Amino acid sequence: MTQTLKPILTSKNQGVPIASSVKKQLTKITGTLTSQIQLKGEHSPEPYYYSFIRLKSQSIDLPVIFKLKDGQDQLTKPTLKKTDQVELTGHYSHSEKNVRQSFTANSYQVLNEKRIKKKYPSCPDSFTSQATN
Repeated sequence: MTQTLKPILTSKNQGVPIASSVKKQLTKITGTLTSQIQLKGEHSPEPYYYSFIRLKSQSIDLPVIFKLKDGQDQLTKPTLKKTDQVELTGHYSHSEKNVRQSFTANSYQVLNEKRIKKKYPSCPDSFTSQATN
């Protein structure tokens, strides 16, 4: 038995998917930040933080837009610094005004932090500390 699905036509899209109706697919990218985090559009309705990331297989830095919000829906500055290795989760953005692609990050994780176990010869206890590369 074959079942045929019919598209539901609305006055807005006439059954044709439009960009705003399709959720953007989340993507994870890994790389090294090559600039400090800076605030852009401070007095505009939608300010954001931005930086640049160098991906392993790329020779050109990719602009990254951070739109991170706290529990009260306020924009928060990422606690990242230049040279941090990070994994960003978000989506690629395309602009009609700009040919250059950018990445909008919804979350991030610092990758260059690791735990180091230290044992001192004169002390029977071992300690765990967190350090960056």
